[in-house]
Amino acid sequence: MKTKLRLLGLFMGLLLGASALTPAPVSGALPAGFKGHIGKFFSADFGSGTTVNWGQVWANKTFPGSWEQFQIIPLGACTFAFRSTYNGKYVSADRNKGGLIIADRNSIGPWERFQFQNAGGGYYGLKNSNGMWVSVQPNGMVIANRSAVGPWEKIALFEIARIPCPPAPFCPTPMPAPPC
Repeated sequence: MKTKLRLLGLFMGLLLGASALTPAPVSGALPAGFKGHIGKFFSADFGSGTTVNWGQVWANKTFPGSWEQFQIIPLGACTFAFRSTYNGKYVSADRNKGGLIIADRNSIGPWERFQFQNAGGGYYGLKNSNGMWVSVQPNGMVIANRSAVGPWEKIALFEIARIPCPPAPFCPTPMPAPPC
């Protein structure tokens, strides 16, 4: 019941009180996590050696830790931005890098805007401002380069609880996408 009330408060806050470009989280809001079709959480890589792009997002973590938490920021017109809670940077679909998803931007521009689309079964598609869908590759790479939602473009959204639970540092709870 507490989780449902927190989610209701989060979404009401998103609809009623959040400024379009305000980076501060809604009071009482918990961070969100994303999970791809391969069963791994999205993680913004800040130096593990698996990527040459600092902040590149991969779907490669079994449990959500500090690199796997993102704030959802409403921008209006069913458009949202995502901000890494680890480094405070915004998530971008970098068009100069083929649509790679990277958490390395200081501000929200056209490349940092996304829309949710219900894909059924508790999954969502994420479309970037270029009209391309975010896709999770079999190796875990997260990239916005697909023209339609298929199995690789289905993404689950989770609330990340602050209370530790073994063996994970955080307990994920499925949640719906924010309403438009």
